[in-house]
Amino acid sequence: MQEEGRGHQAFEGATKVREKPPSLLDPTDYSAAAWLVACSEQRNRADLWQRTVAAVFLTYCLSLGGYPMDWFDESPDFYTAPSLTKRPNRLPASWVAACILYHLQSVSANGHSYSEEVFVSLNNLGAVQPQHIVSCLYPTLSLVNHSCDPNTFRVCTGGGASCFIAALRPLPAGTEILDCYTDCFSIASKEERQKELTSHYLFQCACKACTEDWPGFLDVRMVAMRALKCPQCKEVFTLPARRCSHCKSPKAVVLYERLTNVVLPKQFELVERGVVNGGSVKAAKKLLEDMNALIERPNFVYDRAQEMFKMAVDFTHGIWALEPWA
Repeated sequence: MQEEGRGHQAFEGATKVREKPPSLLDPTDYSAAAWLVACSEQRNRADLWQRTVAAVFLTYCLSLGGYPMDWFDESPDFYTAPSLTKRPNRLPASWVAACILYHLQSVSANGHSYSEEVFVSLNNLGAVQPQHIVSCLYPTLSLVNHSCDPNTFRVCTGGGASCFIAALRPLPAGTEILDCYTDCFSIASKEERQKELTSHYLFQCACKACTEDWPGFLDVRMVAMRALKCPQCKEVFTLPARRCSHCKSPKAVVLYERLTNVVLPKQFELVERGVVNGGSVKAAKKLLEDMNALIERPNFVYDRAQEMFKMAVDFTHGIWALEPWA
């Protein structure tokens, strides 16, 4: 029997052991992974059984490789967590297996896909195919919650050794930072997103894009989504009206047409040609900020500008490669 409030968190659960996480997660310290959720309560028996068998097998492999552990002679201090000042010479094998079991659950719920952008043609750098390389665990980024309409996106650098998030729109103080664990709403349908989230992350998304079933790029409903916020009176009106229905100002329509027909195509052409630098990223950021202030979402043009901004940041700061036959 375990003593009350003690024991490894793989056995005890989040409510007792994980009461007080550190104020700062050190991404260079692997023990930070122990503070990430494992979603054990949401897993079915088959999932837990498979991971338990895998944990025992990996523990046995470590034992064969010479890792110091006791299989049948459990230490009296088994239920006291080892520390830098109190480390037994040999850990109980069940403790090692418990650590691995928690790891196997935590990684599946918190891991991020590391991929590089593969450009298949020098003549058209807009033809990009993301290439999955490996799954990584970034403890700090794993604390960011999900939304199918995120306000940030991840950029992998340094061969996957590091990763940072960049804002997709202005984030006032107190705004929750949101990441997208799967394809965002403009790329994948609601059914596809929910299936992926339920399967890999064991939850169903209830973000605005899901609850309102926002259309994506390939959805015919997206064509009709054209509402603008009047810069004069801040009221929302719908195109094809040429003026604000409230104050009759044409400013919103004039600005929308300039951003849509002049600024966005010009910037997209530069990105697709690979003419991208710090100035290009700033210009794409400015375009996105202007659209954010003007356009009521969802909107095809806004989402296209957002994808262009992500491409520009990836091109200048992320990992990309050119196919040898290009």
